[in-house]
Amino acid sequence: MEQDLFALLPEKRTPDQDQLIQNLSHLYEVSQAMMATLRLGDLLDVIMAAVTMGGGFGFNRAMLFLDNEKNSVLQGMVGVGPDTADDAFRIWSDFSQKQFSLLEWALAPRPRGTRQESRFDRICKRTLIPLLPEGGVLARTYLEQRWFKMDDEQADSFVWEHIFSKVGGGAFASVPIVSRGNAIGVIMVDNMYNRKPIDDDDLKILTIFASQAGMAIANSRLYHTLEKAHRELQETQEKLLQNEKLVALGELMASIAHEIRTPLVSIGGFARRLSRSFSLGPEKKFAEIIVCEVDRLEKILTELLVFSREQHFDFQAHNLNEIVEESLLTMSSELKEDNISTIQELDLTIPLVCCDYHQIKQVLINLIANARQAIKGTGMITVRSTYSAEDHQAIVEVIDTGPGIAPDVIENIFNPFFTTKREGSGLGLSIVHKIAVHHRGTIEVKNNPEMGTTFILKLPAKDT
Repeated sequence: MEQDLFALLPEKRTPDQDQLIQNLSHLYEVSQAMMATLRLGDLLDVIMAAVTMGGGFGFNRAMLFLDNEKNSVLQGMVGVGPDTADDAFRIWSDFSQKQFSLLEWALAPRPRGTRQESRFDRICKRTLIPLLPEGGVLARTYLEQRWFKMDDEQADSFVWEHIFSKVGGGAFASVPIVSRGNAIGVIMVDNMYNRKPIDDDDLKILTIFASQAGMAIANSRLYHTLEKAHRELQETQEKLLQNEKLVALGELMASIAHEIRTPLVSIGGFARRLSRSFSLGPEKKFAEIIVCEVDRLEKILTELLVFSREQHFDFQAHNLNEIVEESLLTMSSELKEDNISTIQELDLTIPLVCCDYHQIKQVLINLIANARQAIKGTGMITVRSTYSAEDHQAIVEVIDTGPGIAPDVIENIFNPFFTTKREGSGLGLSIVHKIAVHHRGTIEVKNNPEMGTTFILKLPAKDT
């Protein structure tokens, strides 16, 4: 189609006609290249290549800014241009020797992060242009939707202070990026190295190109919005499905647990009678094994019931430090038996929290018990309370000196029935997570830099 249109032009043409043909050809090629990608980063690379390539508009340097409606500023996105005159000469020489179209360049595979970041690019990305009078000519370009040409690098105080005072400059121009009648950004160009004057014809064709670029950028933004919405919808669907499964599983577990618990209590009672009736011998040993296994099964059943049934919370104002101290006291004999020492680092100024005392105590006991199991021998557990005024949260950390947690395990550690232990239901930390969520709090886990693991419980502090 492009060739057919050019065939209609006269064989003998004026220099102006030749320039027009070149510009139209370049615009056609650029539009094809921009349609070849929807990824914003790649699209911006194509746009800036079109502005600065020798076979394109051929400006020495260019910066592209896009609007950030949330903060009412233009955010620097990408800056393309050599840092020195030597770099400029080398780049122009390389381009003149390579025969490829912009479309070929756009479609060429380029791994992410391979584009070298120049000082010019870094300055651009650090620049925020307020959409106010102090934003100078760049803000006016956006707000008034028209191009500006400045013959002196110091003619605009904002551009000089934030850009050219750092990377040098001279005469420059700016054009708006427009999509569907609305400005969405600005392109700033200059000819720092070859000092070629920027005339009105250059800016007219650049303005037309910027409108094409605006439509491509708007389409890319729309695509990413739809992609994000689709991803969030999928995640929501997966969560709903998972919740439905958990509800059904919880009901089944509760039913099974109730059915098993009655005969198990009877078995445990008879086993304890048998154990007391034997003074010595293998019979007493066998009876004690039965008692031990019944206790373990009863503990698992209790966790199943706690996890599966709907919790009822008694929210009242409590001192979190008192719950910490009572939880450590409850676990003290077991910790002493394993030769595990404890350290309390409690912030006495921590505000009260609105919580269910017994539920939070269960959380802390579960975390301390988990730390005890992780240590597997002599070690230390530190329980620390702090207050984050910024988030208005009371924080309790349970820190152990165990071996830490493998990365594949730490990702799943709060999932129901996930366990790396031979014994246990895999519900202890799931219950902790469930209780924390019901308190509008969070529970996190991380490996310590030296050794061991830290569990972090955060609860909203009570408003004074």
